[in-house]
Amino acid sequence: MGTDYPQRGSHFAHKFTRTLVKVCLCQELGTGAFALLTTISHTEDAARYRRAVTFYNSQLMMILGMSLGQLVRAREKSIESGWLHYIPGGKSKAGTYWVTIPEHAQDLGDHPTDEGGEVGSAIDTEAENERQTKDKRKTNGRQTKDKRNTNERQTRTFLTYSYSYS
Repeated sequence: MGTDYPQRGSHFAHKFTRTLVKVCLCQELGTGAFALLTTISHTEDAARYRRAVTFYNSQLMMILGMSLGQLVRAREKSIESGWLHYIPGGKSKAGTYWVTIPEHAQDLGDHPTDEGGEVGSAIDTEAENERQTKDKRKTNGRQTKDKRNTNERQTRTFLTYSYSYS
């Protein structure tokens, strides 16, 4: 692995974090590694991806709420699995960090991971069709007034009352 800081595109930290979620990183490496990697990636974002970020162990321990041993284990797991590049610091020199994406995770899309699927996807269309079918069953196919609007009006009216306490 080279020592040159890689070029990053816009919103890299967010895409990187979604990738960590997609590969179930917490299950594989633990929540400490997840916290470390997201902290590093979002600090890179704050530096506008112009340079690697630097931290002393004590800084990361405070930020992450970890002991030195926990930090070292999370860092080692992240390095070994290909998610982190780390250049150790010294007594008066901070360590240098940047996140990396291992080969097995590089081609994952940036699609949502929730149950709803992408807007317009087969999952989304199927869910909408299912909802409409359930609505028709409830009303026996008849048109009904949308009760949500009525409830919103009632809520707004309720919120306009003023109370005075004597």
